[in-house]
Amino acid sequence: MSALDQIDAAVDRAGRLRDELLANPSAVNRAERLALLFASEARAWSQLFEVAETRPVWRAALVAEQQARRHAAWWSKQARSGRLAPERQPISSEV
Repeated sequence: MSALDQIDAAVDRAGRLRDELLANPSAVNRAERLALLFASEARAWSQLFEVAETRPVWRAALVAEQQARRHAAWWSKQARSGRLAPERQPISSEV
């Protein structure tokens, strides 16, 4: 398996697990696990950046890495604070 195939598999695996967690708001340690998955995805994009031979590919990898790091930081903050993401806050029954 080539380095590019390994990177592709790592990004796919992280994306699949991330999507499963995002779809399950009641998952145990969800925010912490999402932070770890986004960090893992960022490392994979960083590896692609390092082996990319064309400018469009390394630019795309750099942007994807940066975005994954932002998401990892946000979910890490959520995990530390114990808060739910705004879209996952319970809906108030007050009218």
